[in-house]
Amino acid sequence: MSRLIPGRIAAAFLILIVITAGFAAACTKEKPAPPPAPITQPAKPETIVPPPPAPVQPVKPETIVPPPPTPAQPAKPAPVQERPVPVLPPQTELLLVVRAFYLEVNGPTDRSMVRDSSVKVEGGTLPGSIVTVNGQIAALDGRGRFSVPIQLEEGPNSIEIIASDVRGTQRSQVISIIRLPS
Repeated sequence: MSRLIPGRIAAAFLILIVITAGFAAACTKEKPAPPPAPITQPAKPETIVPPPPAPVQPVKPETIVPPPPTPAQPAKPAPVQERPVPVLPPQTELLLVVRAFYLEVNGPTDRSMVRDSSVKVEGGTLPGSIVTVNGQIAALDGRGRFSVPIQLEEGPNSIEIIASDVRGTQRSQVISIIRLPS
């Protein structure tokens, strides 16, 4: 059986040569070569069995060489579109700042002793608030600062400072001052 397979291959090879020669002759317009003598073989119906595949040799992991890495192209950043930043007037910036309501008294200090007949009560709160010092309304500057002169009597004096915001929130502080005899 192994002899028949090479014989069929040889027959197929000869047919291929004949076809190729006929094609070449047609292209060159020459007389075609006479066909080769026919090869006679027994016409037995046979099953053609392909030859077994060649054995595959296992590859050792040490022999596998990975391809060299390709240099990566750096990513181009997207173009940045610049937009102008709006500048707000200073009055608007103050309105955007939200601060907790407070009352701060900077002077005089509680339980202090003085010989003068008057003191200046100074402090601060949020702008737009109302401040009274012993019932007298204090004028606030643009930053919420106030300064109010208060007359003192000899001996102990109480000074009440009250600050109120537009929502009705109040903060108050009482300071005691002793006026010594002059």
